[in-house]
Amino acid sequence: MVARYLGAGRLRSKTLKEHGLELPAEALQTVAGASYAAGVTPYLSLLPLITDRHVNALTLAGTVEEVIEHVVVLVRAGIDEIMVKPFAPEGVTIEETIANFASRVWPQVMSSVG
Repeated sequence: MVARYLGAGRLRSKTLKEHGLELPAEALQTVAGASYAAGVTPYLSLLPLITDRHVNALTLAGTVEEVIEHVVVLVRAGIDEIMVKPFAPEGVTIEETIANFASRVWPQVMSSVG
């Protein structure tokens, strides 16, 4: 999903550029004509360029405690909106993942940041 997000070029992020997280223009040219509706397949060629820094900058993953910590950092840095588009861990539904974020993560974030 990170490769698709970066490769599709639908959204440009000044912050990603400032932190050196944009993908090289020549790599983006290889997927320039890909239909976003085609899913992730057209963007698989970008996977070797996706680093842990990309994943950490663009996703929330880990234990509930790790996600809370990450979201607190984001909120304190000025992020005022988070879009939840979950991939559920094995044995958990997407609906349960959203409910866990709403009931376990967000309240802890709010109590940490005031």
